[in-house]
Amino acid sequence: MNYPVAHAGKLSVLLLALCFGAMAATKPDLHEYVNEQFGFVLRYPGDLVPGPTRSDGSGAEFHTPNGEFKIFAFAVPSGGNPRKVIARNFAEELKVFGDAVSYKRKGDTWFVVSGVNKAGLEFYSKAYANSSAVTLVRITYPHSQNGTYDPWVTLIEKNFTSARKVPSSH
Repeated sequence: MNYPVAHAGKLSVLLLALCFGAMAATKPDLHEYVNEQFGFVLRYPGDLVPGPTRSDGSGAEFHTPNGEFKIFAFAVPSGGNPRKVIARNFAEELKVFGDAVSYKRKGDTWFVVSGVNKAGLEFYSKAYANSSAVTLVRITYPHSQNGTYDPWVTLIEKNFTSARKVPSSH
């Protein structure tokens, strides 16, 4: 069917508005966890519920009601040497996930590790360090649900703010 150019332009604008409206409707409502002790911020989908917090106040867990998607975010003192603590934590993450690691990148003060283990658990870990703290976020979920949860991982990763420099008394 041939539409006059003026109608085609209006149709394009309408389709564009509908697409953006659908994208806005599917964007999850973000909640925010602020760790006052270490000054990091975790923004996470509102569908997640708070789980256990570390007794020392260094972090917390969030998960889906059925427990299949979990986020654990925490920080620990770095002892003034961010490069050393990142190297140590990177080695620990590689040891925890072993042969299942399919992606790993490390800089002087950060790292990312991800993959899928033999049991079908997908994992993603990201850490940052400064002279006072190392902040880590670890996400796990069934690989069979990656179509649902991969967008959440991207959203969480992009909205995760590392620890600020904290006084040495922490």
